[in-house]
Amino acid sequence: MPSPPGWLGVNKAVTLARAAEGVRRIHCTEVITSDILPFLEETEKLNGTGIEAVALRYQQESEKRGDTHWGVLSPWLGEIVRKTVVEGCHVKSTRELIAQAVNGQNLECLLAKTLWVMPLLSSKEPKHWVTGWIDWSQKKVGIFDSIPQQASSSWAEPLFLKVVDHILQTLGRDLIPWRTGPKWELVIEKLPPLECQMDDWSCGFYVLMRIRAIAEGILSGNLHFSETMREEIRREAIEFLIDLPIIRYSPKGSFANDDELVELLNPMGESSSIDASTSLAPVDSSGIGNGCASALSGLLELEMEEASQSLKEKEKIEDVLTQGSSKSDPVPPSVKQNKRPLPRALDEGSDSELTDEERKKQK
Repeated sequence: MPSPPGWLGVNKAVTLARAAEGVRRIHCTEVITSDILPFLEETEKLNGTGIEAVALRYQQESEKRGDTHWGVLSPWLGEIVRKTVVEGCHVKSTRELIAQAVNGQNLECLLAKTLWVMPLLSSKEPKHWVTGWIDWSQKKVGIFDSIPQQASSSWAEPLFLKVVDHILQTLGRDLIPWRTGPKWELVIEKLPPLECQMDDWSCGFYVLMRIRAIAEGILSGNLHFSETMREEIRREAIEFLIDLPIIRYSPKGSFANDDELVELLNPMGESSSIDASTSLAPVDSSGIGNGCASALSGLLELEMEEASQSLKEKEKIEDVLTQGSSKSDPVPPSVKQNKRPLPRALDEGSDSELTDEERKKQK
């Protein structure tokens, strides 16, 4: 994997420490350490909160350029309509998630957007991410799947349409008669065979690549993806997430020693300094906001080895110094303080040597 630029390429341990500084936020989505870590691990599947945060950042960048015709829907809306979570309890409410898609404006502003795009997660193992979108101006519903052989549209399309109905109902609008009314076209987006997903972990990156293509105005017929593009998104995502404003700092954010650093970098462990409850759904088993202990162990094993060794050497020196303070175990010469008794003449307060006559008078 190419080394990401800047601080990550220089010192990955520092990057990990920065990720563990606290809870970050974009709109109403809170990002914790375990949402960032999969982007640092080469073969770790992304979780929904990380995907959502980066997708929202793409939307923000697009809006800064004056393109406001599209918006990102939260993947949590899929779990709300599935009733696997309770909105307002396990996750934010539907109204809050709609407000997020319109940058905090009036909820009706979502209806003014002609394109809605949403990450969708399968309910069965193995978990798989696809992208759903609806183009209101052309009456098209699209599903983009990085592994077309799985025929994910069989579950993704019904789920996505339920989410759209749920939003319309929340906004007090009439539901769409998808099957009996004016015909809507279903578009199944496919990539050239050699550009499709060939592993079991990169589906989240394909979702982000599709959303980035929307942000860049690339039409579905011109989609092309590569490993180089995936790694570009990885680097962008790390920078996006690390630069998000921190709303709650870790109580041990000062990193006084290496033990605290390891503790902070294990957010789902028993001794975590960052409370896992800061995730949108701490008890959810859907895979959207899950932790990534495997990423932690893989990343930290090499990065913290040197720091651990350094700490051991430091402790050895401290032990020697502590033992040296005991009367029964003097400090070894190699670690004694460089402090010699002054010659008697200088030790008595003079800044020059005394003559023999002056010494006799003092006696």
